[in-house]
Amino acid sequence: MLADVVCQQTMVFELSEVNASTAVIRLLPRSESALAVWRSSMSSLHAQAIESIRQEGVLCESWFSFYIEDEAFLFAVMLRPIGISVKKKELILDLEIDRRHRAFKASWDRALRITCRPLMTHTQIQD
Repeated sequence: MLADVVCQQTMVFELSEVNASTAVIRLLPRSESALAVWRSSMSSLHAQAIESIRQEGVLCESWFSFYIEDEAFLFAVMLRPIGISVKKKELILDLEIDRRHRAFKASWDRALRITCRPLMTHTQIQD
């Protein structure tokens, strides 16, 4: 696991009340140093990462890195309560972790981003 950021909430949500956004992102060739900086940033600025996702209404964000035939990929998962939208950009603090995240996005291959869908819905899991 590359990083796992969980926002401490006072409310506990049922799975049926949470929307999962997932994606596979291919990194550009020779992006290992950018990946290492992002991993380090998520660790050293963990409190800021929690604050950043809290501002976005996100409960949990997880990043996994993996390789297929020497190509680096990310698998990202973001959980947000259904009906919660991102606050207006001007209302969100611009934290150091956010600036590093924007810099890390420069290492993403914009030609390949795969949105993933769960095999089961939350209601199927609860049954």
